[in-house]
Amino acid sequence: MKRFGVIWDLDGTITDSFDLFFDALAAFLDRSRFGVRLERESYKAAYFGQTVDSILTSLSPRKLDAAELNRLGAAYTDLCADLAADARSLCVVPGADRIVRALHEVGIPQAIGSSSVLKMIQRELCAVGLWEYFDNAVSGSLLPSKPAPDIFRVAAASLGLAATDCVVFEDSTVGVQAAKAAGARCIAITTTKRREDLHEADLVIDAYADLSVEQIFEMFRI
Repeated sequence: MKRFGVIWDLDGTITDSFDLFFDALAAFLDRSRFGVRLERESYKAAYFGQTVDSILTSLSPRKLDAAELNRLGAAYTDLCADLAADARSLCVVPGADRIVRALHEVGIPQAIGSSSVLKMIQRELCAVGLWEYFDNAVSGSLLPSKPAPDIFRVAAASLGLAATDCVVFEDSTVGVQAAKAAGARCIAITTTKRREDLHEADLVIDAYADLSVEQIFEMFRI
């Protein structure tokens, strides 16, 4: 069997962080006087999993210049990070920790490929006790946004592998598209999207209880 690696998206794939990001954004919009109020379902459909810059650019009542976008983005990220430091504000998607630990035990290299800034990635993984199991974490905040394949190509390279030698775990349509554009195999979980939205993945699961580590190995057997 050829050597392979695993790349994980974070929010919605490893961590159930929807409430954290929704609550932080609602508080931020109120403090910043954007004059916008979001419903939970509209946030989930349009913004959850997007980069900070894309969310703020879309919601701002006026055009933001680069300096203002950076300032507002930093303030919003700090608010999210403060919430993420409290382990009660998020939890592991059931069974994700089992897969992460099982892959680590058999020596499969793993990286994070998330649109979140690095501080948020570290805070979330530390809060749920999984930071130590990853060989690297790549933030897509300064890379082209998914469905562009860049983040997964960079994450694969950080493991010393090509994206074609990796399997990506995702929960979003654009994430699946990015994984396939990078040439990676993809396992999608229906935590935030419907099965039909994730149909481009090599395997779609409804829960990690439906997945064994052996199924991941089978993807790379020659």
